[in-house]
Amino acid sequence: MWTNENRARYDRSRLRYPSDLSDDEWKLVEPLIPPGKRGGDKRTVIMREVVNGLMYILSTGCQWRAIPKDLPPRSTLYDYFVSRCDRKFAKSSVQVGKPAWATTPPPVTKTHSPLEHELTKSSGTSREI
Repeated sequence: MWTNENRARYDRSRLRYPSDLSDDEWKLVEPLIPPGKRGGDKRTVIMREVVNGLMYILSTGCQWRAIPKDLPPRSTLYDYFVSRCDRKFAKSSVQVGKPAWATTPPPVTKTHSPLEHELTKSSGTSREI
């Protein structure tokens, strides 16, 4: 239910864009950001702005080239986005020589949860798809 307290908590009118992280949200997200790479120069990009840029793209569905100028450059946002995708899907990549995000997953032939498996095993029926 919307109360004055809730309205104040979810008010995004003081943010630059509705997709930007509030200070409280950033406190939750900041520990999840991996540190910069060892060696070389220090990270020069503000990670909160990178996250705000990615949130803008994901919430608006805008094209990479339509990113507002007050967010980090599209190449920076794209590089962080792709590097996260590569780490997440690297184990599922089966094609050599292609980045993990460029591969398509194999088609799903069966969908059985452990509970469904136990139920069909005990009832003697099979639900192959």
